Amino acid sequence: MHSQLAAEYVPARYDFDHDRHVIAMEDLSDYEVWRGALNKLERHDGAAADMGIYVARVAFGTSAFGVEAKELKSRVAEALNPGLCDVRSRRTSSLASHMSMPSVTGFKKS
Repeated sequence: MHSQLAAEYVPARYDFDHDRHVIAMEDLSDYEVWRGALNKLERHDGAAADMGIYVARVAFGTSAFGVEAKELKSRVAEALNPGLCDVRSRRTSSLASHMSMPSVTGFKKS
């Protein structure tokens, strides 16, 4: 999906074996993970603009504004994972029962 919307910003995907859960993609070993470079305070002129273009294309191209309603409903149904939702729901409920959230009534507007 991302490669259809912003091909110049994603690694090439050569093949995918669904049964074996294997993906063959472009070798990126010559690249550095951007987070590491940012942590070293390296500067990358133009990177923010490129990131903005990528995010905008993907966000719009996968939203109700960029996809016909029937196609969007089909994609949402395909992406749903009830088992994962159940696990996350149980974990969230468990965490919430062990946490006390501070009241927001004490905050003042600036």
